Amino acid sequence: MIKHRRTRRAGIVRDETVLKFERRFGERSQFFAEGLWAEGARGRRAETLELGVKHVFAENLEAEFLAAAGIGLRAPLVGSCQFELRPFLAVAKALSSASWQGSLRLILPESGLDRGGIELGSVLHWLWSDWPRQPIPAIELFAEKKPLSGGRWRYSAIPQLRFGLNRRGHVMATVSYEYPLNARALRDERRWHLMLAWDFADGGLLEGW
Repeated sequence: MIKHRRTRRAGIVRDETVLKFERRFGERSQFFAEGLWAEGARGRRAETLELGVKHVFAENLEAEFLAAAGIGLRAPLVGSCQFELRPFLAVAKALSSASWQGSLRLILPESGLDRGGIELGSVLHWLWSDWPRQPIPAIELFAEKKPLSGGRWRYSAIPQLRFGLNRRGHVMATVSYEYPLNARALRDERRWHLMLAWDFADGGLLEGW
């Protein structure tokens, strides 16, 4: 999976690229590795590397519901960053013509819990067709508080559109736009997101086109 985010604020542009790899082991567990590259005034450089695991601890096939928990360790690759533990909880539920996902993540830096953060996410996808290349509209609500001590909650709405790129549907793209809801000082901030995902368990990158 490749995710790219471009943030423009007060005329300053920052580009961030995330490369994420996930691999299942066992029936319910998964390993992941995630690297972050950023480009700004100092040029393009790798900033962090995160390694982690997650495990599905609850699954109900009849109700089409599952819940998973995991933890990641983010390591700094430049001096301005620090080590972080990032435990998280994720749930998913299939609806009649939609799917819902929710998440909770804590950010626990080595400098102390009071400088950490909390993130909450909820996204609803509308599924209107079985066509692998169907465009799938979605709306995501995101909330974060950083730092935990003295910080304020920030809320964002992220409309997005996901669509399959090939006939098999295992290569997908998502385009989204993030708009701050309550932080007036950030209303001039613009964040565009682009994600490309390849589920290699369902076929090769060049298959199914």
